[in-house]
Amino acid sequence: MNHDKICVTDAWYPSKDEGVVMPGIAAPWYALYPEGVEHGLRTGIRNAMELFQASLRSNPDAEAISYFDGTLTYKSLDDEARALAAALSQRGLVHGDRLGICLQNTPHFVIAVLAAWYLGMAVVPINPMYRVDELAFVVDDAGLAVLIVETGSGEDIAAEVLELRPHVLAFAASPDDYQRRADDRVLPSVPGPGVLPSLGREIETHRKASFARAEIQPSDVAFITYTSGTTGRAKGAVNHHAAAAYAGDTYRNWVPLVSTDRILGLAPMSGTTGLITGLVATLAAGACYVLHYRFQHGVIRDAIIEHRPTFVVAPPTLYIALLDDPLLTPEDLSSLTKTYCGGAPVPPTLVSRWRERFGGEIRTAYGLTEATGPTHLAPVGASIPVDPETGALAIGVPVPGTDARIVDTTGADVQVGELGELVIRGPQVVRGYWRNEDATEAAFVDGWLRTGDLVRMSSIGWFFLVDRIKDIIIASGWNVVPREVEDVLYQHPDVREVAVVGIPHPYRGETVRAYVSTRSDVPSVTVAELTSFVRERLAVYKCPTEIEFVTELPKSNNGKILKRRLRDDAMSSVRENPLADAQRHERN
Repeated sequence: MNHDKICVTDAWYPSKDEGVVMPGIAAPWYALYPEGVEHGLRTGIRNAMELFQASLRSNPDAEAISYFDGTLTYKSLDDEARALAAALSQRGLVHGDRLGICLQNTPHFVIAVLAAWYLGMAVVPINPMYRVDELAFVVDDAGLAVLIVETGSGEDIAAEVLELRPHVLAFAASPDDYQRRADDRVLPSVPGPGVLPSLGREIETHRKASFARAEIQPSDVAFITYTSGTTGRAKGAVNHHAAAAYAGDTYRNWVPLVSTDRILGLAPMSGTTGLITGLVATLAAGACYVLHYRFQHGVIRDAIIEHRPTFVVAPPTLYIALLDDPLLTPEDLSSLTKTYCGGAPVPPTLVSRWRERFGGEIRTAYGLTEATGPTHLAPVGASIPVDPETGALAIGVPVPGTDARIVDTTGADVQVGELGELVIRGPQVVRGYWRNEDATEAAFVDGWLRTGDLVRMSSIGWFFLVDRIKDIIIASGWNVVPREVEDVLYQHPDVREVAVVGIPHPYRGETVRAYVSTRSDVPSVTVAELTSFVRERLAVYKCPTEIEFVTELPKSNNGKILKRRLRDDAMSSVRENPLADAQRHERN
């Protein structure tokens, strides 16, 4: 195969001497681009490892990772990665093998990624919240050769999984490594001798060992990132090095990011947001990645005050949690001048509340696991519009090199301003799912990725995400967009988080149920008051016929609200007591 030009769907990743390659369709959004941002595909770096190597060469003594009171420079990070690569090489790991990382945001995660890439291995990030069956599925589906888990409970789960899979090499990493604070607000207590070999000891004993470094091609697999499973069984998206490099480089040039930036790792690296907007963007910019194990209000507050991060991308739920922290001040967050929100629809009220309290601007971002990160970003300096018909905040405009269309159910383009499914193609879009031809054929049509998202575009190129197509509720023949109902509920001062789903109804077919968490443990607002609040703002068929107060909404490790779990719970209650449920609906 000629690796000078690698085809990623229908978009070419250009070689270094080709200049800027323009997308294949007319793009009104170019006029909204920040000054200095090219319209087409950027050339240059061809794989994600080159991003790290370039930053290592330019400033080896720069801080690469900050973890509580510990730091790793680019040189020391490279030393750790090389030692681990040598250890893995001596144990027989080779180019193309898969290495699974089931960790929170610790330095070991970054070290393991770089070590894998030194050998040409593919990295499989795994949600550390997974239980035995979930972990076993990924181990088998990805065909892991190596698995890295956390000491303690992670070892216990892994041991149960690996008992029937002795061919998988496994190590345990301690979150206490590379720092001395042992913050008991998030870090687990130090366990006794573990059941798996220590990753730290493996690194230490191979510091002087050598290994044969692999030559990485753009078509080599950088990550296999599993979807969150919010719409069914998780699927492994195959993210090639060309795609990962392009996605990280997109953030560097769009935001823009420079070597003096400090990137706050709010999103877990077990998901695409943490991998690309955290790890890969850090490597691309030669910046510092501020890690803190996992999200906890007090720890995040301390990390922001101490380490003064400048850039962050996080889902709405994490911004809401920061807004609800009464101790955070505008001065505390003054260093965060580059803030982006994505991973789920962004309520306009979240952006306005953030501006009113902290004085900063949250910019929107949109991407998918299947797109290796961002496909749309809000341009710096532009005022982000709200769709007048649905109240949805714009997700941004397509990033350089990315084609975007909105189509109807037949695949034909809709008129500007009409709703349809967003389909995209570009160098960051994956080629398909790991060992899943049926899912690949369903999601990728003629080189275009079907996103499953209901979107409209303005005449000048802003894109508005209205909702997931599968989330649309059909009540008495009327289409109800859950996002529209959620945005109205978010306007109520007592509402903290909300999720709206459709549940079966004996007369309407489906009806609208809202799950609401409030700003206090004891709700100060009643169901009747919230119902009245919505009915004053929306047509009656869109209003929830049921509202249920919950302490917390179920979320994935990436902070996404799990609507599928809410629907499943609602369906279970209907099946268990259909008569009572029907009577309750009729009273409403």
